[in-house]
Amino acid sequence: MDEGNAAMFMSWKSTRGRSTARMSESTTGAWDAGVSAQQNRYRYGAPIGLAVGTQVATNRGWCAVENLCPGDMVLTFDAGLQPITELRRSVLDDAHNIGARTDWPLWVPAGALGNEAEFTLMPHQTVMVESDLAEEYSGDPFALIPASALEGRLGIARRAPQMEQEVITLHFEQEQVVFVNGSALVLCPAALGGDMTRSGSYEVLDILQAQAIVQDLEPRPAERPAPQAVH
Repeated sequence: MDEGNAAMFMSWKSTRGRSTARMSESTTGAWDAGVSAQQNRYRYGAPIGLAVGTQVATNRGWCAVENLCPGDMVLTFDAGLQPITELRRSVLDDAHNIGARTDWPLWVPAGALGNEAEFTLMPHQTVMVESDLAEEYSGDPFALIPASALEGRLGIARRAPQMEQEVITLHFEQEQVVFVNGSALVLCPAALGGDMTRSGSYEVLDILQAQAIVQDLEPRPAERPAPQAVH
């Protein structure tokens, strides 16, 4: 690790404990006003959320994200089973909003992030990775990074959407990291309209810190948690 990266990570370590760097509406694109679970066409860049077909660990076992509803209990990394408080749907449409390459989804091959099967990540989605480098400089082996930092590592690559693709964002009372497709980990936001003054326990690295972390990553075999055994 060169001196520049070392200084960057020492700065990161010194800020641990601050409120999580949340993606605001101005960053992720504004949702149209309306009720939860309404479908929106996303016109301001790729949303955060999970592509249809992504498997999520719940108290009923593994469920496709599109089959989940508010009130369903999802297995989280830090807080056990937690209920979904809101669910939002959006549509990626290459004809309207995914012209810029920076908004293209990321294709993740099996085994790259602990996932059993290939899946799609939105570029602005936050993911949790395990890294010796993160532990060395922060004392915590787990780090939250923007998915876009993964491009070009572990076989992960951008792919232009060829058709409309539905993306579903799960919201909880507070931010939660959830298991998808095995032991891959993604951050889900706090409920819209909730008390955003309540500090989350998660801090997201900026893109430069994330890119340094990514260089240290190795493929991680999938290990499925057993959500049905947790009550």
